[in-house]
Formats: sequence, structure tokens, C-alpha cells
Amino acid sequence: MSEAYAAKLQKTHTLVWMFLGMLLYKFSMDLGYLYLTRVSDYILAFNPLKYAAGLLWCIVLFLSIRHTERKASTFFLYFIFLFQIVPITSVYAMKDESSSYYHLLCLSFLLCELAVSYTGDRPIFRRTFPVSRAMTLAFTAAALLLLVYLVLKNGAPKWSLLDTSTVYEYRTSGALQLSKYMGYILDWTTKVFLPFALAKTLTDRRYLPAAALGALQVLIYLYTGHKTFLFSVPFILLGSLWARRKNCYRELFLTGCAGFSILTLLAYFTRPGSPWYYLFSVFVRRVMVLPAQLKFQYFDYFTSHPKLGIYGIFPTWILKVPSYYEDVGYTYDIAAIYYNKPEMNANTGFFAEGYMRFGYIGIILLPLLLALLLKQMDRFQDRAGYILTISIFIYPIQLLSDGHLLDSLVFDHWMFLTAILLFYQPRRMPPEPPSFHLQRRRLALRLPALRLRP
Repeated sequence: MSEAYAAKLQKTHTLVWMFLGMLLYKFSMDLGYLYLTRVSDYILAFNPLKYAAGLLWCIVLFLSIRHTERKASTFFLYFIFLFQIVPITSVYAMKDESSSYYHLLCLSFLLCELAVSYTGDRPIFRRTFPVSRAMTLAFTAAALLLLVYLVLKNGAPKWSLLDTSTVYEYRTSGALQLSKYMGYILDWTTKVFLPFALAKTLTDRRYLPAAALGALQVLIYLYTGHKTFLFSVPFILLGSLWARRKNCYRELFLTGCAGFSILTLLAYFTRPGSPWYYLFSVFVRRVMVLPAQLKFQYFDYFTSHPKLGIYGIFPTWILKVPSYYEDVGYTYDIAAIYYNKPEMNANTGFFAEGYMRFGYIGIILLPLLLALLLKQMDRFQDRAGYILTISIFIYPIQLLSDGHLLDSLVFDHWMFLTAILLFYQPRRMPPEPPSFHLQRRRLALRLPALRLRP
């Protein structure tokens, strides 16, 4: 058997296992939704035709990803497929949601995959290291300014927030002192500046500075009570360590499929209130099922309410755009209508943002914008390395489950992330760590020489 044929056979076996893992994950997500209808107020309105159509879409979208290429875009397409597409598909069939919105959404993600796969990788322009150094120094200065401000205005950290169940009460109390402009810097620091520095130090294997940067991110959480800041540290750490493995993107996909499936099964067969139920509620219900359900509720809401257009994209001190929503907070209005919780801020991700702003055309535009960013990540990988690319962007990509993309490109965190994609140039690209098999082969070649030495 030739080496080329053996390699091709190995790739086929891996693809089959990943396909089976995807099916297991899809069925477990359906089971998880059924479980939520039993233990909470989720509605069951199962439609078998929509279930079959959703399963077909999952197969098509899975097969359209470039499974054999170790690129950042492949990693993140897997990520979005797991965290958003499959949960949206489960909600679509189990709750009998809108077919027009769902099919156009899946078509737009397919176009995103095809745009990433069949467009070139040529660099756009030349970059210089001094620009990168100036960018890094500016990030550092802004982060230090924020930390000094938080300490001077708010005193000691709120250690009670180590109990994460108290964060909502703390945030609604108004105890945090933060001006409007420092609020911008808070968003940039926690979503770009500190994660960028943490990813860089982890990639360079400088673990003491990495520990200090992680501690600063946790410290900001102890002032603000935003749990995403707290969870970002292990998220970036996991991404950095995992990205060092040759087949990390395949391993991530299979581990995610198996892990979430097992967690769902353990929660399904235990009573509500158990530790398994708590983990299921945090990582499956809150991160995947609820944002997926909200996407359909956003579609329903903005079908009968005015679209936002470009309202809210630009800060009011740059460009004030009048809108119906100046007096109506749509996130709170949606929470009041669909959940009877007017105090809740019902956010959801960028797949809903397109329709919310521009209707059906927006559903196509936003995934194509994502495709453009993913292509830039592949180009960034060519000059900065695979590990650093994954480490920097794994947290912002995860935030897209609950956050917007278009408005964050204008004076928000994706503006700075795009600047990193376009302008950052490391002094030298870090060498990729050799795979386990390559290390073993090198050792085998050295052994005869070692035996001949006296």
C-alpha cells in the first residue's frame, strides 16, 4: 500500500468519524431541547418535515467545510457550526419555527463556506513591524488607564462576585462607577487588548506574564460582574494549548460533539438541581439553545416592527441616526413580549443582526462579511502562525453567539480586531511545534547514530 493511498484512507476514516460525531451531536441537541420542555417553560411543537429538512441542511453544511486544511477559517467554521447552526436547526424543528428565515440563514452560511473555500489567499499590502509595535503599546496604555480608573473610582475589588450567582443583582444595583467613554475602553480592553496580549504570551510560552494578564482579566470581572470576562481566560488558554496539536480542529470538533452529547445525556437522566443539570444549563441551554431560540424571536419581532437599518452602528457623538428605537429598547421589549421579563436584556448573535437591520438582504450580507474576516484570518495565519491566530480570535468568534458583527466593526471591538488582522506583523513568525509523529520519526533517524558513538 502506497503512502499516498494510506494517507487518503486515513483522511476518509477521520471524515467518517467526524460525520458520525456530528449526527450524535445533532440528535443529542434535539434531546436537550426535549429535556428543557420537561423541566422549564420551553415549548414543544415538533414538525417532522422541518426535522428532516434541518438534518439535510446539517449534512450539506458539514460536508461543505474544508476538512483536510489546517487553516484558521476551518477551525472557526467548525466552531460556528457547533455553537450556532446545529442549535438553530434543533429549535427550528422542535418549535416549528419560520422556514423562510431558517432556509435563508442556512443558505447564507453555505455561501460563507464557499466564499472561504474558493477565493484566493494573496496578501493585500505590505506590513511593517514598527506599526505593530505602536499598536501594541497603544493597547497596553489603554488597558492600564482602565485599571487605574476602576481602582480609583470603585475602590477594592468586589470579592463577593466570586459567587457568580450574585452578578445580576450587583449589575442592576448600579454600584459600578464607569463613565461612557471608559465604557468603550472597558469593552476594547476585555475583548481585544488583554485577550490579544494573553494569546501572544501563551504562544511565546511566557507563562508568568500570561498568568499576570489572566489575573488582570479576572480582576476586571471582580469590578464589573460580567461573567464573559471571567470565562475568557480558560477559553483562550484552552485554544492556545489545543492549537499546538496538528489535528486540533478535528479533535475540537469530535470532542465538542462527544462532550456536549454526554453532558446532555447525564442531565436528561438526573433530576433538575443536580450538578449535571447546572452544567447543562450553563453550557448548553444558555450558550446554545437560548441564543438559537432568540434568533427566531428576533425574526418574528422585526417582521412586525421597523428595521433598525444603520441605527446604533455609529456612536451618537460621531453620527446620530434617528430611529423608532430611541425610546424603545428592543432587547428589553423582546424579553418582555416573549419571556415576560422586561428587566432582561435579550441579546442574540450576528445571524439575527442581519434581518434586524436590513431584512432578508441582511441575512445574506452578514455571513459574507464573516467570510471576508475568515479569509483575513487565513492571511494573518501565514505571517503570524496558526497558534496565535486561533488564540486571538477564538474568544471573539465565540462572542458572536450573543453579539453583533456589523455594529462592532464601527468603534467597537471588531474594529480593533480587524486592525490586528490588517496591520499586525510579528518580528518573526514563531515556529510551529512538530507533531508527535514527526518527533518520533526524527528520534528514529537519530538512534543508529547514537548507538555508533563510543
